[in-house]
Amino acid sequence: MEDAAVAYKETRFPNGKLNYFYNVSTSVGPHRPNRRTDVALVQTLLRYCYKDGDVANLKIDGHCGPKTRAAIRFFQREFSYHALKAGMQALEKDGIVTVADNLGFEGPNDKPVAYTIVALNFTLFRLKPDFWQNIPTSPQVPAYLRVELLKPKP
Repeated sequence: MEDAAVAYKETRFPNGKLNYFYNVSTSVGPHRPNRRTDVALVQTLLRYCYKDGDVANLKIDGHCGPKTRAAIRFFQREFSYHALKAGMQALEKDGIVTVADNLGFEGPNDKPVAYTIVALNFTLFRLKPDFWQNIPTSPQVPAYLRVELLKPKP
């Protein structure tokens, strides 16, 4: 039976670029809860951030297997490379996607640090804004995830 905590649309932290973002309810990655909708959300964001390669072909099945964990680490390394060039802090490259309780936080030397889930949202928003905005209604997204993302968050 699925736990009550599920992936959701986070609306509490608008910043002008993202009026909302899709958030996980619990961590995804090695030795984490890996709830089905959370994993499917991460897989969706990852898959559509890439045009080709292993990550672009990632299966959206809600299971955090070796390919999903490798895709998370790949994204974290790639995003971090660009973040450092832009004067921001790198993401943790641990293969774990944690719940974001805001859009980011101040890291060492007052450099902003993003959560991996927010970095995934921001990247997909920049690359494919129409798809990102319509994830809750896209037929490319599993129905069980769409249903949860369409529900209002209490």
